[in-house]
Parts: sequence; structure tokens; C-alpha cells
Amino acid sequence: MSEFNKKKKGIDSISEKISSEISKMYGVKLYSYTLPKDINGKNIDVVEITLERYDKTITNPTPDIYRYNIWVTGGVKIDISGGIFLTSLMNKEYETKDDTGTNKFIYEKNKGNYDFGFGSSINISLRSGSWIRPALGIGALFTTGQKFQIITGLGLIIGKEERIILHGGLAMGAITVISNNYKTDGSTSYSLGGDGAIPTTNKFSFGHFFGVTYNLGKVKKQDTPK
Repeated sequence: MSEFNKKKKGIDSISEKISSEISKMYGVKLYSYTLPKDINGKNIDVVEITLERYDKTITNPTPDIYRYNIWVTGGVKIDISGGIFLTSLMNKEYETKDDTGTNKFIYEKNKGNYDFGFGSSINISLRSGSWIRPALGIGALFTTGQKFQIITGLGLIIGKEERIILHGGLAMGAITVISNNYKTDGSTSYSLGGDGAIPTTNKFSFGHFFGVTYNLGKVKKQDTPK
């Protein structure tokens, strides 16, 4: 055995003796531990550990209480959020201009590129315990025109205790558009009858959406034994 190892062994031996004597004289524990806790398969976000420290020199002491959160990692987390969305799928509206006789030209009204609505999303993410993590979302929204749309796409979850999710992806739903036999470029005029109603139809279509939602569920905690 080398001279270094002999000295190290001697120092370790002395350190153990000192720790043992301190523990006997003052009743001080020079170590701490928690009991084993099974969290496998449980849908929790955080394990809360409560530590109570007592002064043994005082009769009926009031403990100092400390609480620590250990965020669970691994596995898949599923939660629900609700909020506001912008969607490119919206009903088309039209207007007419007179041509010769009773014929009229049909033009599409400029309503902008987006409609907004309210809805919710089911968010699936990997449980990591971090402040920012990606998610896969699927949900539904209702536009201001009471149109139902299905949405799916990617999201970014921000926060731990309170979570805000930024969304973007594909929107699907039925919208009102002009019938296929009519053009809205002003190249052709049409006889629309006495009431001048423009023929429209419902068409299932695809678009895109953006959204901001707030997580509706609370952080799920599990306490450990004291």
C-alpha cells in the first residue's frame, strides 16, 4: 500500500470516529434520507417532501418546517387547455353590382385573412419537469359565426405551476362558399332572380390556425411520509 493510501485511510478512520462521538454527545444525525416512494404509473407532476427539524434541547419544541418539490420526469403527460384561436377557415360573403337588364356581377367581400373563435385542446407532451416543452395537440373551436372546426398541430407549453400553451397547425371544417357554377372575378354577370339571392353551399375545407390557451388542470402533487 502506498504512503498516500495509508494516510487517506487514517484520515477516514479519524473522521468516522469524530462523527460517531458528535452523534453520541449531542444526538445529532449527520445524515438524512427519505423513505422509498413508489410513483410508477401514477399521473402526478411533482412529489412534495416535507422536512421537520426539532431542537432536542427544548421540551415540546416547535418544529422548523421545510417543503421541497421534486418534479417528476419521464413518461407522457396529457392535459386540457382552453383559450382563443385565429383560423383561416371562415365563411365567404359576397356582394353584387348591376349589369345590363336584371343581370348582376358577383364579387367576394374582403373580410381579411382570419376569423377568431374560442375552443379547447388536448395536449400530449413528454413529462420533463422543465419550464418549456413541446406538445402535440388536438381539439376543437367555435368561430364567431358558430362554425365548428377541428384543430390539430404542435404546441409549446410554458410554465410549471401555471401553464400557457402556444398553438399552431391544421384547421378542418365546413365553410359557406359560392356555388361552383358562379364566378366572383367580375368576368360574368348572372340573373339572380327577383330576390337577388346569391347561391351558396357548405364545403368541407382545410386551413391553418394559431392559438393561445391556458391549462385548465392544476399541478398534481403527491406527499411523501414525514
